[in-house]
Amino acid sequence: MKDCPQDASERPNITEFLGEQRRFGHLVGKDKVTGEVKVKPGQEENMAKRTAWVQGNVDRMYSRRP
Repeated sequence: MKDCPQDASERPNITEFLGEQRRFGHLVGKDKVTGEVKVKPGQEENMAKRTAWVQGNVDRMYSRRP
């Protein structure tokens, strides 16, 4: 398992991470003008749930450390 910082601000942004994978194209996409990866309209709630899920799992991983 790859270790990662517990603080979300010290980890790569989940939106950018998902943007690199075609299977998440329904959630995120690149802005044609800026090239920045952004959440697609209407998917904000879904992304918020995914972000909370990831943080919960990272917190759980840190709570189990000796």
